[in-house]
Amino acid sequence: MRLKPLMNEIGRKIVPAFFTLAVLLAMPVNSMAAQALPTMPPTGYDQARNNIPHGQVNSITYQSSATNSQRKARIYLPPGYSTSKKYSVLYLLHGYGGSEGDWFTGGGAANVIMDNLIANGNIQPFIIVTPNANTSSISDSKLPDDILNSLIPYIDSHYSVYTDRLHRAIAGLSYGGPQSYNIGCTNMNKFAYVGAFSGGGPVAYPTSKLFPNPAATRQQMKLLFLCIGTNDNLSYSDGIANFCKSNSIPYTYYQIPGRGHDWTVWKPSLWNFAQMASAKGFTDYGTPRSAFTQIEGESYDNQSEIQTEAFNEDGQNIGDIENGDEAIYNDIDLSSGAAGF
Repeated sequence: MRLKPLMNEIGRKIVPAFFTLAVLLAMPVNSMAAQALPTMPPTGYDQARNNIPHGQVNSITYQSSATNSQRKARIYLPPGYSTSKKYSVLYLLHGYGGSEGDWFTGGGAANVIMDNLIANGNIQPFIIVTPNANTSSISDSKLPDDILNSLIPYIDSHYSVYTDRLHRAIAGLSYGGPQSYNIGCTNMNKFAYVGAFSGGGPVAYPTSKLFPNPAATRQQMKLLFLCIGTNDNLSYSDGIANFCKSNSIPYTYYQIPGRGHDWTVWKPSLWNFAQMASAKGFTDYGTPRSAFTQIEGESYDNQSEIQTEAFNEDGQNIGDIENGDEAIYNDIDLSSGAAGF
């Protein structure tokens, strides 16, 4: 007589467990990994490995309508790049006084980081393009026109890439951070993922210009990622984070304890950004996404020095994580000639 109630009780406990397991097994590898991000990469993440496939880094030259001249850029093509497939594109900017090669041969090791992430199954392959944003070669006022109306059309027509905003991202280090905000946040019809690594500099637009319509940003921005070392002295990231928080714009602000204004922040930033953007849909290549990756307001908890603000489209806060004290930064003085700003 007791057998039927017992079986019903067992069923009530086992069925939900099996359902949860099935959902987890259906999640893409990179989505599952992203639940622990942002965090510091493992040892060797930026070291070349001989036993894995490697991508190519090539120089390209394109005609710029902004400067009426030929301009150079670098492009990373992932291992196994094929014109029979389409790829997402990250436009990745260098810092003040740098050049298009910095992310590959100037200390960034972006190709190595990408090769390792792809080989580990953390992300699907995508392309990286690094323009020359040095103010000695192009003015800040002409850079958006150059990237939007010359470089992107060149890449779209010469490489096998997706051309919609959900498969296009922009990010940059130091001076390239606000350049990325200026271009990405004000052109959400072109970009859905924007990152700034130790971002700052006089080129920065005011928040009122970056986010003239917070409701539109809440709806369209898939990832807004800020990262900085706690020993840095730039206040720009704080201002962006505070504005986003007060205007219910989802963002992730990752502060790396004890780090300054250098590659020990910028390389981990790329490592995190690549995976987080991918988890948000950047590398969705026609594969159905799980319910977990469709949630706009992901929260990343149990991480030191991270703020994640997640809101729904009506501006309701659905996640607020503030672990550790916020650092206070002072603006860098460009007259000091600090390299990499």
